[in-house]
This record gives sequence, C-alpha cells and structure tokens, in this order.
Amino acid sequence: MTKKIELDTLRVAGDAVVAALVTHAVKLDRGFVVGFRRPVAILVRRRGATICFRLDGGVMGRAAFEDAHRGAIGEFETRAARLQTPTVPAAREPGAAPVNNS
Repeated sequence: MTKKIELDTLRVAGDAVVAALVTHAVKLDRGFVVGFRRPVAILVRRRGATICFRLDGGVMGRAAFEDAHRGAIGEFETRAARLQTPTVPAAREPGAAPVNNS
C-alpha cells in the first residue's frame, strides 16, 4: 500500500481559504481496489496569515507543522493567493451603453 499526504481541495469561506491536509492510500486486494482518505491537519488563511490546526482543534506552530509536513504551507499559501486575487471586470466608458454583439 502506498500512502501519500497532500492538500485536499481549497474552499473559500468569506475572506478565508480553508483546506485539509489529507493522507490517502490505495491498494489492490484480491482484484478489488481498496483505499482510504483521512485528514491529518487543517490549514486556514485569512487576512494574509496562515494558521495550522491539529484534528483535535489545537493550533500547531508553523515551524512544527513545516517540520512534519515539509512544503505543505507554501503550496497552500500559493494556491490560496490565487483564489483570493480579486478579479476586475472589463472597464467601459462611463455612461456607455452595454455592448450587443448580435
């Protein structure tokens, strides 16, 4: 059985981005694929700060988290920044009528 730890899907909740760090494994057992997926920790990014939580709800220090899960915080912050980047609609002249392309 091969185990792997990675970030799960990032979710946006208000001004926060949340993701679980999960471990998952898959194996072939008597012709059937068997696997599991379990959370290891939760990461929350809000107002430019990332907080790491253990599954019991306790806060885990950044250095301790990074020692246990090298690179996970950096990946999370990079992906979270992409989600939090505001998009600006295309500008129009003030008072201009909407464009009709038909």
